[in-house]
Amino acid sequence: MPRKPARCVGAFAAAVVCAMLLGANATSPPAEAPDRAGPGTHGRVLIVPIHGPIDRVQGAFLHRTLGNVKGRYDAVVFDIDTPGGRIDIMSKMSDDIVKVSPTPTIAFVSKWAVSAGSFIAMSADRIYMAPTAIIGAAHGYLPGPDGLPVQLPKDVAEKFASVNRAQFRALAQSKGYPPAIAEAMTDKDIEVTKVIYEGKTQYLTGEELAKITSDPLEKDKLKVIEVVSPKGKLITFTAEEARRFDLARKVIHDLDAVLKEEGLSSAKQIKKEQSWSDTLIGILTSPQIVGLLVLIGFGGVWLELKMPGFGVPGTIAVIAFLLVFGSQFLVGNANAAEILLFIVGLALLAIELFVTPGFGVIGGAGIGCVFLSLVLAMQPFTVPSAPWEFQALKLNLIATASGVGGSFVLLLFFAWFLPNTSVFRRLTLRKELTAEEGFSSGVQEGETLTGQVGTVVTALRPAGKLEIGDKTYSVVSDAEFVEAGRKAQVIRVDGPKIVVEPVEPEAPKEPSFQA
Repeated sequence: MPRKPARCVGAFAAAVVCAMLLGANATSPPAEAPDRAGPGTHGRVLIVPIHGPIDRVQGAFLHRTLGNVKGRYDAVVFDIDTPGGRIDIMSKMSDDIVKVSPTPTIAFVSKWAVSAGSFIAMSADRIYMAPTAIIGAAHGYLPGPDGLPVQLPKDVAEKFASVNRAQFRALAQSKGYPPAIAEAMTDKDIEVTKVIYEGKTQYLTGEELAKITSDPLEKDKLKVIEVVSPKGKLITFTAEEARRFDLARKVIHDLDAVLKEEGLSSAKQIKKEQSWSDTLIGILTSPQIVGLLVLIGFGGVWLELKMPGFGVPGTIAVIAFLLVFGSQFLVGNANAAEILLFIVGLALLAIELFVTPGFGVIGGAGIGCVFLSLVLAMQPFTVPSAPWEFQALKLNLIATASGVGGSFVLLLFFAWFLPNTSVFRRLTLRKELTAEEGFSSGVQEGETLTGQVGTVVTALRPAGKLEIGDKTYSVVSDAEFVEAGRKAQVIRVDGPKIVVEPVEPEAPKEPSFQA
């Protein structure tokens, strides 16, 4: 007879060992990129163009394209020709490229890799450049509403420049490019010198060079070869300069030559191109359109709450919020946490509106959750640290607040204008319920009702119906359940609300035996 417990224990042990091995592999540092891609096991190479400005459309396209490439191609080649663009999108595109590892990534600069484009090119494992291509000039700035640089206070501008220098230097160090050259692309005050130090060719900033030359013992180990970039000039390299100063691997005429150099000429080329969906996602993720969708979404929610059942306004609201979160999810900003936070916020608002009348802590928490989820869904970070992240957060707050506030204005507009339209009149009951037909709100006769006694028609739980004379009123019991058929007295009238209390039946009189 088979020993099932032993077999189960063995399977469990094997699973644990496999999990430990996988975990060890996941936490180990990534292997360095090979010097050459070479023919792989997949027989395919992915060609991704990055042409034109670095904007939302470009970011959406790259994120979608690289979403599932790992382990499916022998290499990913980026055909780059861009004048640069938004720093926040640049950083996100760089992250997408770096995450492709361990699949080799290759950048071919066919014309321009300027500003943010140089950062994206250095995100790849190797750079090749066409003979007329250029790379560099990455001095960042914060754009204003007109797209022109915003004049920042001196201390803020230095903080911005410091963060920009640091991220260029860190990327270059991680990818094996000269960090001093990468840093000098962002700051014209950095001088770079090519030297031989301790037997190795290195690129030093002015500060690093001064530190070595000030030490007599270290100075003897140093041999200056040439000044790569003098102080007061941003680095912008031609293809030949980039090769000579160890930024580009080789100057190559076209993409086919790059594949041949990498040993991939026999691999099948899979070329990706931007589509209308990328353009649509880029439009939907802009703060202005997000603000409009939020306005439409909340406007639909407010209108739906004013109407019975679930109809057109509710459907429009669902579509609007699906577009907001769906588009942000596709570009990698929103994830399950933001969507769950939004649902929790709506649930808290529903509890406040339908379970606990009034408006208090639960409703406030619901509004906070909804607002926070919308803001977080529009950005790839949670807490801003870089200056451009603070700028993005500001725009996202404005867009969300405008959408929520605009929805209230929309609601007031509909409340004032919609009831008078012919379309709305056909959808609603406009028959007047008159007092002659036995209807009464209690407001017109508020003073005369106080103190009157009537018969409970429907049980008060605490609301119900009370009949006084030949008229029936909607009333509310002051303190307790009152069954149908009992007597109740009106104790006060608060506007349209009639408050009653039960009348205790008189105790039967004891019989008198006196003569």
